Order: sequence, then C-alpha cells, then structure tokens
Amino acid sequence: MEWKLTREKYQQLLSFIGYGNFPEADIIVFGNEEGTGGYGIEENVEARIRYYGKNEAGKYEDCVNKDNPSGGFWESGKEDKIARYLREQYGEEVEDKFYTKGTFLSMVARICLALEWGRDSVSNLFQTYNKCPKLKETIQLYILNELFTKREGFQTCLSDWRPLPRPSERVWPTEYSEIWPDHSIGNPYLKAFNNPDIKEEIKTDFSNFTEDVKRRMVLLKNAFVSSKAKVILCLGGANGVKKTVLKEMFQLEERDFSSLDIKADASKNLSSYHATVHLRYKDLHILLLPFPQAGYGFQDGESMLNYYQQVTERYLYPILGRASNDGNDRSEGDTEMGSNGHASQGRSPWTREENLCIYRYLDLFPQKKDREIADLIKKHERLSKIVNRSASAIAQHTAKLRKLQGDLNVPDPVHNNDRGFNDY
Repeated sequence: MEWKLTREKYQQLLSFIGYGNFPEADIIVFGNEEGTGGYGIEENVEARIRYYGKNEAGKYEDCVNKDNPSGGFWESGKEDKIARYLREQYGEEVEDKFYTKGTFLSMVARICLALEWGRDSVSNLFQTYNKCPKLKETIQLYILNELFTKREGFQTCLSDWRPLPRPSERVWPTEYSEIWPDHSIGNPYLKAFNNPDIKEEIKTDFSNFTEDVKRRMVLLKNAFVSSKAKVILCLGGANGVKKTVLKEMFQLEERDFSSLDIKADASKNLSSYHATVHLRYKDLHILLLPFPQAGYGFQDGESMLNYYQQVTERYLYPILGRASNDGNDRSEGDTEMGSNGHASQGRSPWTREENLCIYRYLDLFPQKKDREIADLIKKHERLSKIVNRSASAIAQHTAKLRKLQGDLNVPDPVHNNDRGFNDY
C-alpha cells in the first residue's frame, strides 16, 4: 500500500521545531523548510514521529512538556534515525547519512567555529579550501559531529518555518497528495505558510491551515524566547518569507530592520538586515543575510567568504564572542590553520598534562582517528582539565601531536627545555 501523509501525522509534524539543544543554544539558524537528506518522504516523516526527541526507551527527552509533545519537541542527537527507521521497518542495510556538501552548512560551521575559538581565528576560518586544504576536513568534522547537536561549548540549533520536509521547494511529493495534488497556486498548505500575514482563512477538509500557521508560530516563538540564544541567523532571501514570519512573530515593523554596514563584491545588490527584539531577560538579534553561494550574487568564493567574515567580526562577535554555556573558555585549540603553529594570544595554551594525555591515547590507540581519540578522552578523562576543552579542539590538537609523535620530542619543559611545550 502506498504511503500517504495523514492528518494525524501532519499535526504531529507541526510540533517538531528542529535540531539541537534549544534551551542551551547560543545561536538559532532559521530556514524556510527542511530537505530530505537523500531519503524518501515516508522515512523522513516516520522517523520524526517515532524517534525524534526520544531516548532509547522511547520516552520524550527533547520536549517542552514530556507528557505532551504537541507543545514542541526537537532532536538533539547525531544518530541518523531515518536510517534506523529503514533498518527496523524494512531490514535494509542502510549506512547513516550526514551530508556535508553545499555551502549552507559549511558557512554556518565557519561562523560557529570562529565564535567558539576566538577573534584571532576568524581570518583563518574564512579562507578558501584552495588556500588552506586542511580547513575542509575541520569544517566537515564539525558538521558531522558538532553542528545542531547537544555538545559542550558553543551550541547551535536549526529550525525551519514550514513543517513538511521536501527534496526541493520546486517539488510537491505525491506522498502529500492528501493535502493537495500538486504544487499549484491553489495549494492551501503552501499558500498559508508562504503568506503568514494573510488575512483570509485558508481551510480544507484536511486542516485549517490558517490555524496551523498560528500554532506553529507560537511554538517557534516560545522556543526562541525561552532559549538562551541571543541570535537568530537567516541565510537566504533576506526579503522573503522568513522576514515576514519574524515580523509577525515579534510584532516588528519594516523600520525595525536596518541594513548591515558590510562591503560586498557582488554582481547585484545583496540585501541584509539586523533587527533587535528586546525581551525581558535578553536582547534577541535577528540577522537576515544573503545565501552563501559564489556566483549567486557574490562575484566569487573569496568575495562570499570575505562578506561573512565581516558579518562575524562586526555583528556576531560583539554579541556572542566566545560564549559557552558552562563557563569554560572553549576557544583554546590552536589549529592547523595558524600561521606559525604557536598558541595565539587570548587562547588557553595546552599544558604538559594535556599533551601527555593525548600522547598516551595515541600510543594506546594508534589506529584510531583524531576524532575517535578526542571522544575517548572526553569519555574517560573526567579528572583531567582536558575535558573542559571541546572535542573539536582536542581532535585538532591530536592531529598536530600525531605528526610530532615520531620524533619523540614529547612536550616537556624539563627534559626538552629548548622547546616550549605550549608551542605544540
């Protein structure tokens, strides 16, 4: 029997608000709608309903009200639960998919790493991969293991306005035909969610879409306001539906949005805006920016990266700096992108104890990858100060020490007093 989206499952999807640790987030990325990640509609929808926000016992953990997920639930883990659905339901041998292609996720990763590691890392993180090939692996590892998940250090969330995942905004899947048969102008779901400020009621036998829009706006607003996040970041369509949604959500006027003072080498005018919502316990900054794609407004990749580096330095860094939720400075890791390989000013230097800890794990597990070493250290070295560092920083430093391991120059100021151990 062909799978179709039912009214009940549609109502459940209205309550799914996104990915990450919403209560403890530093920044929320807000998009139009979620893609399907190379999977089908059925497994995307079923995984969200059956597994998202739940622990291994099937109980809601990532949820506003654990007894009633209709108040909003999210997914903070990195397990590919869509692949789990396919394995459990159809016995398919499916490998977990976490796509890192495209510029959207990589740009978000660059921004987040810059905010976590510190101001002196910003220029290094906004280089092209041609100039700094090692940066590509760093970005991909961050996307795979850290972005939009519960973690130590800087935390991000991803939330989308429209609740139904689609492979493309130009496609209306047949699985959604109970709502409407096609992508035409009469599609009530798209009409309501693409025009959240519309005054007429949009209602069919399937659902009252006008009420659905209101309900979802309330759920997302509650998540944004109750989160620790100080920034809502929107990439693409600065004058599009996201702006309309946020204006309605926070009762903003057009005059509340000011243009960003950023220089851009672009073939056309690239709109970008900043608005501030003054809440009781925080100021919430909204940044509406162009989509990060070379040749799509931006003249080339360097122009695009330069633009987002300016945004990070001039707007995001003053708001967020090297914020972390547990009070620890997470910007400690010297990286392969550094010009001289030395600990930069403002970063916590690597101590002899930490270096020797990493060497010990490299000796014990020579075949494991840098990230696997970092995960082992985070899991087992609970009495060492090294666990105060992020897994990404430990993995970066492990890669550096691995290269030095063969010359037996263990960082040690007593026995190797000609080489400062904080330089590694």
